[in-house]
Amino acid sequence: MKMLIKLDYRESDLKIACVQALIQGNYGDTITLKDENLPVGDAIIYDDEGTERIIIERKCLNDLAASIGDGRYDEQGFRLNQCNLHNHSIYYLIEGDLKYYNPRVGRKDKKTLISSMVSMSYFKGFSLHKTTSTQESAEWIVQFAHKLRREKAKGNDKSFYAGGAEEMTTSYSAVSKRVKKDNITVENIGEIMLSQIPGVSNASAIAVMKEFKSIKNLIACLESNQHALAGLTT
Repeated sequence: MKMLIKLDYRESDLKIACVQALIQGNYGDTITLKDENLPVGDAIIYDDEGTERIIIERKCLNDLAASIGDGRYDEQGFRLNQCNLHNHSIYYLIEGDLKYYNPRVGRKDKKTLISSMVSMSYFKGFSLHKTTSTQESAEWIVQFAHKLRREKAKGNDKSFYAGGAEEMTTSYSAVSKRVKKDNITVENIGEIMLSQIPGVSNASAIAVMKEFKSIKNLIACLESNQHALAGLTT
């Protein structure tokens, strides 16, 4: 059983640190490391069956400040929310010590950064992990993959929210923003169309289509009753 860690090709410093962590932990036979152009996230952990288990968005404090300033923070959060994994299994890895953060460089004060972290975890439902260095980040990623491998070997590899994640992986609309249009079918086109609307999550799109079966029927129901979506749960 061998885990796979994919790193975005731009994360060269993290790759070097991960290689060192693999060597130090003697994980070369159980964890493979690859770098490529990732469509979302900076690191993704896969199990031996090629299933995504964890998506990691890595940000140093200055990167976080810059992304808040130029709008990437909201855009990245939206794209991560469209992934097939439950948000619990999508991590924001915040790298750096707030004690040494210089707001004159990041152009955002500490309160703004802390507020953004609260939004990530409490309001958006993403997991959050903080480290103080690239080396510590690499050790955490490698150890995370190792822990998942050990638990799977014991038959205990499902996360707390595994039920919801498994339900969502059956829907192509959950990954529609990352794969070819050739995979769009009559069965999933409604979910895909709804999930393109800002603020509509994959879970909501799935629930709506499960209830109304088609976009045409949804429109007809809304025309006759503007409260047709009231009470619908995901």
